[in-house]
Amino acid sequence: MNRKAILVVILLSVSIAYGVEADDTHTIKVVPQETNVIVGENFTVSINIVPASPISAAMCNITFDPAILQAEEVMDGGMFDLWLGNLPGVAEIDNINGTISYISAAASEGRTSEGTFAIIKFRAIAVGSSSINIEDPIIQRETNVNIINGVVNVLAGGDTNPPEISNIVVKPFVQYVNGYVNISASIYDESAIDSVKAIIEYPNGSIYEYPMSKDTKYYLNKTYSMAGTYHFHIYARDEYGNENESSIYSFEIVEGDNVPPEIKDVLASPSLQDAGKDVTISCKVTDNIAVKDVFLNITYPDGTNYNFSIKNNKTDSIYYCNKAYNMLGTYSFFIFAIDDYGNKNKSQTYEFEIDDTTPPVVGIIYPKGGEIVGGKVIIKWNATDNYGKNLLITIKYSPNNGATWHLIVSDTENDGEYEWDTSKLESGDSYLISVSAKDAAGNIGKDVSDKFTVDNTNPTLAIQKPKAGRLYIFDREIMPLIGNKAIIIGKITIVAEAQDQPAGIEKVEFYIDGSLKAEDNSTPYEWIWDERTIGKHTIKVIAYDKAGNKETREVEVLVINPL
Repeated sequence: MNRKAILVVILLSVSIAYGVEADDTHTIKVVPQETNVIVGENFTVSINIVPASPISAAMCNITFDPAILQAEEVMDGGMFDLWLGNLPGVAEIDNINGTISYISAAASEGRTSEGTFAIIKFRAIAVGSSSINIEDPIIQRETNVNIINGVVNVLAGGDTNPPEISNIVVKPFVQYVNGYVNISASIYDESAIDSVKAIIEYPNGSIYEYPMSKDTKYYLNKTYSMAGTYHFHIYARDEYGNENESSIYSFEIVEGDNVPPEIKDVLASPSLQDAGKDVTISCKVTDNIAVKDVFLNITYPDGTNYNFSIKNNKTDSIYYCNKAYNMLGTYSFFIFAIDDYGNKNKSQTYEFEIDDTTPPVVGIIYPKGGEIVGGKVIIKWNATDNYGKNLLITIKYSPNNGATWHLIVSDTENDGEYEWDTSKLESGDSYLISVSAKDAAGNIGKDVSDKFTVDNTNPTLAIQKPKAGRLYIFDREIMPLIGNKAIIIGKITIVAEAQDQPAGIEKVEFYIDGSLKAEDNSTPYEWIWDERTIGKHTIKVIAYDKAGNKETREVEVLVINPL
C-alpha cells in the first residue's frame, strides 16, 4: 500500500473511531490570503480549517512556484494533538517541483472551531507572484471541501533614489525640415524604470512630451516640419515614483533640399540562374539629407510588372532584394529612389536570365533502411524542384538488394506518400525501395533506400496474470476458482508474455474495458492496475511487433478495489 493510502487509512480510522459525521461543507484556507514580501525575506503562512461540524483528522497537499519561493519547514499549527508531519515521507518538501505532500494531523476528539492546521515557512528568492494552492484535501473523510488559496507577491525592495540620466546625444545637431533627428540618453536606476520622456519646446513656444523607446539606450527618432531652434530635456521616473530631469539641450531645423538621391552599383547576381534559386538584386543609394524610400521595379518574361519597396532590406547604404524566380526567360528591372523632400531618381534598366537545368532533389523518408515492415506500408518521400511543383513520381522495389527491380507505381502524384501492399511478398531482409522524380523539363532525380526487412507474421501472446478461474488478493494468486472469470481484490499486476520472429516485439498495450491505460516496450511486459472500482471488467492486451503486426488477448475479471 503506498504512502497516501496508508495516511488515508489512518485518518479514516481516527474519524470512524470518534464517530464524527459531517453535516455541512468544511473550509480549508491559506492565511493571510495575500502577502507582500521582498526578495530574500523569510516569512510564514498558515493553513487554517473552519469546521462545519466536529472534525478529528485532516490531510492536504500544497503547491507553489519554486522559481519565486522555496519552502523551508512545515510546522504543527496546533489544531490537532496528533501531528504526523515528523513521519518519513509526510509533509515532504520538494523545492524542485514546488510541492509539499501529505500534510497530516489527527485529534483524540472532534474540533469545532477554526484553527491552524499547519504553518509553512518560506523564503522569497525572486521578484514575481506565486500562488499558494491547497490540493487534494481530506477533512473528516470528506474530499468535497471549500478551498481558499493564497498568493505571495515578492517585490524588489525599497528604492528612494531617482533615476540617473547621462550620455544625452543629438544627431544631427542641425537637420533639414522633415529630416530625422535622433535624441538618445542612458538611464540607470537601482530598481525598474517606469517612464522616460523627451520634453521638447518647439520654435513657436509650444511644448510636447514624447515617450522614448529603449534599445541599448533610450531614444526618440522623429522628423520636424517647423524650421528654427528646438529646446528639450529628458524626464525619467522609476517604479517607486522617484523622478529626475536632465539639463536643457537644443538642436536646429533648417529649410530646403532639391538634390535627388544618387543610385550606383546596380547588380543582379548571378545574371544567369536556375529556376527556383535566388537572384540578389542590389544597389547603393545615398542622399545629402536622407533617403525616404527605394523601390525595385521588375518586369517578368510574360510582361507582368511588379513594383515594391526594398527600404527595409539594407546594410548601411546598400539596398537589396533576395528572391527566387520560377518563370523561365529574361527579366528586366530598374531602381527608383525618393528622399524626404520628394526629390526622385531612376536608374537605367538591367536584365537577368532564369533557366532550368537542375534535376529534382529526392529523399526517401520511409522505409529508409533498417526498418522491419509488413502488411500495408506507407512509402514516404520528399521531392522538390527548383522550377515548378508538378513532379511525376515512379516507385520500384527490389527483394534482392538491387539484383532485380519491380514496378510499384509510375508517374504518380508527388504527394509524398504511397500505400504499398507487402502482404503477398516473401519475407526477407534484402528489400530496397527506389523513388525517382521527373520535372517538366525532363530532368530526373532519384533516391534509393538502404536494405530493410519485410515481415507479415503476427506475434505470439498470452496473459500470464490474471488468469481466468483464479482468485488474487493484493496482487497475489491465492487459489483456483470455478468459472471463467478471475476475481481480484485490491491492485493487480497484469503480466503478458509476447514473442515475435523475426521482427521482435515493439510494444504491448494494456486496456481496461476498451480504454488504453498503459504500454510497455520491454520484457517483462506488465502494468499495475490500481484504480478504485468494484464490478466486472474486461482486461485486453495487444502485442505489436516492429513490422506493425499485432495479436490480442482478453480476460474477464471481477474487481473489488474500494481504495
